[in-house]
Amino acid sequence: MGDLVLLSEWDQDRWLRRWTDDYHRHEWPAPVAIFRVDERPQMTREQFFATLGLELGTATVALLPGSREKEVRHILPTMLEAAHRLSLTHKVQFVIAVAPTLDIEWMQRFVVESSTGKATVRPASHATYDALQHCEVAMVASGTATIEAALLERAMVVVYRVSGLTWRLGRLLVHVPFYSMVNILAGKQVVPELIQSDFTAGNVASRVEYLLDHPQAREEMTKEFRALKCHLGPGGAIERAAAAVAGVLQFGGTEEGVRSQKSGVRTTTPPAA
Repeated sequence: MGDLVLLSEWDQDRWLRRWTDDYHRHEWPAPVAIFRVDERPQMTREQFFATLGLELGTATVALLPGSREKEVRHILPTMLEAAHRLSLTHKVQFVIAVAPTLDIEWMQRFVVESSTGKATVRPASHATYDALQHCEVAMVASGTATIEAALLERAMVVVYRVSGLTWRLGRLLVHVPFYSMVNILAGKQVVPELIQSDFTAGNVASRVEYLLDHPQAREEMTKEFRALKCHLGPGGAIERAAAAVAGVLQFGGTEEGVRSQKSGVRTTTPPAA
């Protein structure tokens, strides 16, 4: 194996422990490419709510059900049922952040077919960061969206569901203490995870309700997100990773070659056998 462009310290630790039993954290360079959201919300709260026909003074929950149709079919109906339950006890409205990989018209039809009861639900396309910025709490399908929500300091409940067969195979092959990237990178439970059988409308509604009713709980979660940011580094990860790869291609993978690209990054190379 040659050089690796790593996502995080968690990835670095995992790979380096495979390479050597004589592992000392300080002997290794820092991660090369750090995940960071460089995009920013495009609208003010007033503009965003006016565009979607939402009430400015009403508590808002963002729904991020995933980026693939199959994924959304597994996850969104339970999210919508949770939204319906919350609307029975709280004055609250909901925004579905529709991933750019999904057709907005398909999403609108799917929402109507799934029925949202009394809940006010508005799909919003190409507005994920606006939805996260201007809501109080988010329901987020486990994946990179959880990191995006964390970097925007948005309190969240992480959910996920796959087919029964996929779940059983995954349990045999993958052994991790957490499922969400936020908790994995933090090395502890920062956000609640409702996965597979735990992912029910009642459980989601209960967790979201608690966060809506307890601002202090949201603030504690936000503090953890800020601490996580310190480990993720500055923006420009894609550019730094590209420069690192260019250095490897041009100079044969030497660390000097990578640095000559003036990218400000270093590669991690396995120790010689």
